[in-house]
Amino acid sequence: MEKGKNMSTFPYDFPDEEPTPKRNPSSNNLVWNIFSGLLLIATAIMAVLFLAIFINPQSVFNPLPPPTLPSQAVTITPTPTPGNVLPPTWTPEPSHTPLPTKTEAPTPTASPTKNPPPTEEIPSSEDNKRPESDEGGYDEEGRPILSGPVSLLDTEHFRIHYALSGQDAVTFTEAGNGQLPAYVNQLAEALEYVWQVEIEQFGWAAPPPDGGIGGDDRYDIYLQDLLGDGTFGYTDGGEEHYRHPRQNGDNPNTTVVETRAVASYIVLDNDYQGWEEYTRENYETLDLMRTTVAHEFNHAIQFGYDGIEPADWLWEATATWMQDEVYDHIDDGIEDVYAVAKSPDTCQLAFGGETRVEDENHWYGEWIFIRYISEHYGHETVRAIWEEAAQLDGYEAVEAALAGAGTSLDETFRGFSVSLLTRAFEEGANYPLVRLEGEVSSGGIFTPADGVGQMAADYVEIISPAPVQVTVYAANLGGILVGVVGDEAQVFPMDGNRAILDAGQFDHLYLLAINLSRAESEEDCQKSAYTVDVRTVSQAENPGPAAIYPSPNFQAPEVEGLLDPEEYWGENWQEGSADSVDPPAELIPAYLPSGYEFVDAYEVSASQYGEDAIWYIPGGGTALEIDFYGPGQEDVVAITASDSPYTSLDEWTAEANFEPYPEEIQSIEGVTVIIEDYTDEEGPYSFATFLQDGQFIVVEGNISVEEMVKVVENLVT
Repeated sequence: MEKGKNMSTFPYDFPDEEPTPKRNPSSNNLVWNIFSGLLLIATAIMAVLFLAIFINPQSVFNPLPPPTLPSQAVTITPTPTPGNVLPPTWTPEPSHTPLPTKTEAPTPTASPTKNPPPTEEIPSSEDNKRPESDEGGYDEEGRPILSGPVSLLDTEHFRIHYALSGQDAVTFTEAGNGQLPAYVNQLAEALEYVWQVEIEQFGWAAPPPDGGIGGDDRYDIYLQDLLGDGTFGYTDGGEEHYRHPRQNGDNPNTTVVETRAVASYIVLDNDYQGWEEYTRENYETLDLMRTTVAHEFNHAIQFGYDGIEPADWLWEATATWMQDEVYDHIDDGIEDVYAVAKSPDTCQLAFGGETRVEDENHWYGEWIFIRYISEHYGHETVRAIWEEAAQLDGYEAVEAALAGAGTSLDETFRGFSVSLLTRAFEEGANYPLVRLEGEVSSGGIFTPADGVGQMAADYVEIISPAPVQVTVYAANLGGILVGVVGDEAQVFPMDGNRAILDAGQFDHLYLLAINLSRAESEEDCQKSAYTVDVRTVSQAENPGPAAIYPSPNFQAPEVEGLLDPEEYWGENWQEGSADSVDPPAELIPAYLPSGYEFVDAYEVSASQYGEDAIWYIPGGGTALEIDFYGPGQEDVVAITASDSPYTSLDEWTAEANFEPYPEEIQSIEGVTVIIEDYTDEEGPYSFATFLQDGQFIVVEGNISVEEMVKVVENLVT
């Protein structure tokens, strides 16, 4: 209701007065009567015009007509929640019964489901335009600039930014509603459905508002051509921007006060055409879009709890698990499970795909561990991990959430390792068989080639028809034995890594060598070696099993050899990328700090940097990155060079809204260079930015400013 002044009785009383006598008529009356008549006629005409404008504001009589509103309206309807989203088995049960994110290239994912019934009208506006640029890039708020004039589609919770021209143009227009492309309409349906499932049904907190960036506080979605870079989608919260960080703080959509919540936005592909290259054959046309939406939106939710959570694997594992929960019938996360099942000894924190083909996309494949948690300890325990992450990091958050469910991380990982062997999951019959590291017969000794990574396991089959003593010699590993009879798995602990058991009573007997030590970061991952000694004994101790798992999905796994990375990735695989290139000599500095040497050079795209592209590839497109590794595990110097859209650094700093300190601006061999010092308690770190020969060049690394000056001197001379 609009507040304003109210009309009321005049508040003052005047004293009685004598009536004023009428004036005598005079000769001027006729003139005044004519003027009065004309005034009355003009007033009547004005009243008619006013009425006409009031009834039709677009009337030609209106000198200030309102802006024309868009002609079309789109009906969006929330998708009904599938009946199998939360089967009863996902509630924790006392007995053992069986337990997925996706973003490839900043954050990808896949999926579409049945279109929901209409309920809500959503206007599409062609009048609200953002800056356009054929090169892409980012605006002053760090948001993507599309390749053409930007149209907006608003739903209840989302604002979709899309273009109809240029590289980012939405081309999937069949069966559109009026002028609205069908793809945008279907995307809007998927977004609202995902919100309804993840926020309203599963109980996760809505992402924090962004203060009106993008036009209002709806969550912003940008559509760009991403598949060309092998990216399905990404979510950006600006949490790693060295020079233009977002302010971290509280998420008003939770009941607690966070200090590390971050507002974010999502970028999705503009049509997902050509997706067949990345997915399996039986996908529906929009499956990839829908599961990507579910995956990326879970990242947006994660930002709302802890936008600076350092456990990268946990981001992707949770989001991939969520996409499978939201779109359970699509099951595209199963492909990622291979990274864990075929490389179960890879450190849980490892991204994968660096030295072993089998563990590519390992972070995403770890969703199967999150699935184990949800099937045994409840969906709410997975949510609790991220609620705990608001104050705790990595394994501490996982441990706290599991403690709240009455268990521990050690106990959970042991149970998960058994379930991975027996495929004791609700949908385990669809999952790949685990890879056996080896097999050993009675009287034999087995030592694997590489050991077991942290929070990982090896599987070795024990072959004997008689009682055996199994001993594991290892410093950091623990062993358990699993005997399978029919569709039942019996678990036996190994006291002091030694156990005596009658192997003949089982169809199959396996040793699980489990490494429960935690790495602090991916760079700290270590493998632990072990040896298995199996000897025949006259009599088994016949201990009772510590646990019995129903295992109707069990199939005997086999020893499998590993693929040759050189044959799979090409002869340059050890240099980091099959796309490695020879760097130009002028970008190899004659001086490098002691112990640093050239490792690799390769192309990177602006989309891979997200908002950070303004600092590295401000002109969009691609850049050459050259890496030099130092003596320490984290010692890296990187040079990034791209075509410069500027003739001076002043133009760049103005566009980036970046004002360097006077002492950061140096002249080296006549070249203006901005050198920034980010040294902290963890050690030195510096940046150098300059223009040379039409290129925008950035040098960064964990070296001091003094060392950086020497490197730049050798690049500009």
